[in-house]
Amino acid sequence: LITRKKTSPPDTKNIKICINGHIHEFFKPFTVRDELKKYGEGLAEKPEIMILSKTDTVTQKVVTAAHKKMEKYLKKDEGGKVIGKIFEVSVLDDVAIKKLGEELVKILLAANK
Repeated sequence: LITRKKTSPPDTKNIKICINGHIHEFFKPFTVRDELKKYGEGLAEKPEIMILSKTDTVTQKVVTAAHKKMEKYLKKDEGGKVIGKIFEVSVLDDVAIKKLGEELVKILLAANK
């Protein structure tokens, strides 16, 4: 899964994971995290940003179920508060796309302070 050569610690502030709404039931975030742990250098400890895409192609019931499943796998701090975010988007939903872009900019700017 991860093929980048280990030359120096990655300057990654967070991990982005994009999941197609049609295949959310097969998604196993812990598998992604396991790969990141194997790679090392603290990548598995970074906050995650999960994006559920193609939400226009599934029912709201599927979107809600996928969101709950994804939330279950997000990292939590010692107090149980979720670290990371989940976004639901569709290329047909201009408002959701704009919100995603704005939120990603905020996250990236905050991470670079």
